Amino acid sequence: MKLTWYYQATAAEGPFSQTEMEHLIANGIIDGFTNVRATTSGPWIPAKDTDAFHAAFPSAFDALPRQERRKHKFSLRVSLYVICFIVNLFVVILLLISVGQLANLAMLSLAFLFFRRMIL
Repeated sequence: MKLTWYYQATAAEGPFSQTEMEHLIANGIIDGFTNVRATTSGPWIPAKDTDAFHAAFPSAFDALPRQERRKHKFSLRVSLYVICFIVNLFVVILLLISVGQLANLAMLSLAFLFFRRMIL
């Protein structure tokens, strides 16, 4: 009997054949800690613990906890947000400085006109 497989994302995804599941694993959609099952009502098991897909995951990969692998992605995302915030802050400061210089120029022009009238 040919098994159909399901994997658990936000909801159960599937059915997939063995070959389709291997493609999902190769493309990184399913990792060793993604829950899979071979029936519609069986227990969810991490893909690395199944006989069908265990060979697809190297042992060094099994040693890394899921949080440690995701921590790097989170730090990169936070770093990018911080960089964007700093760049935007820099742009706002430059705009405020430009507006301030325009205000100074306008005040100088008004002062020049005022004193010119007083002298004449």
